[in-house]
Amino acid sequence: MSTMHQLVCRNVKFKKRIRPLVPGLRKCPQKRGVVQKVFIQTPKKPNSAKRKVAKVKLSTGRVISCYIPGIGHSLTKHSVVLVRGGRAQDLIGVRYKPIFGKFDFSSPEDRVSRPSKYGLDRLPIKKPDLFDGLKVRLPKHKSKSSDMHKDNASASLRVIDKVTIHSNISAYFKDRKRV
Repeated sequence: MSTMHQLVCRNVKFKKRIRPLVPGLRKCPQKRGVVQKVFIQTPKKPNSAKRKVAKVKLSTGRVISCYIPGIGHSLTKHSVVLVRGGRAQDLIGVRYKPIFGKFDFSSPEDRVSRPSKYGLDRLPIKKPDLFDGLKVRLPKHKSKSSDMHKDNASASLRVIDKVTIHSNISAYFKDRKRV
């Protein structure tokens, strides 16, 4: 039998609080910060490397560690960066990454793949014009001249430009409406 105290409290269980993965951002997607120190850190046990890390003081006053991705970087002391969340899995306590192309963190110039990830504009892609250089089979002329019938295959195929196609199409539809 349950006691009076158990009946009053009804066995209320408290939910466990979920801690944020990036507490320094305080529920914001990005924060601006100033680099205080750039240094090299070694990763956890199975990995072996020299990772570039920066201590950044955010606009909220909090000091965090940022992993600098890629080969080479332009960060020095007093550089202004925009920081996003993103762990470096083999570095202890590093939960943030700076965003390329914002403020003083310049992006690599010779980037071809994934340019938006590095703050670059997409390379202009020249779209081929579908009408230029198009070979079209034109109807045979009804003239009785002998030179028209010499080479029917080459005479009936002609490379034409946009203007010719548009004029041929409009003439075709005008003829269709009359019939």
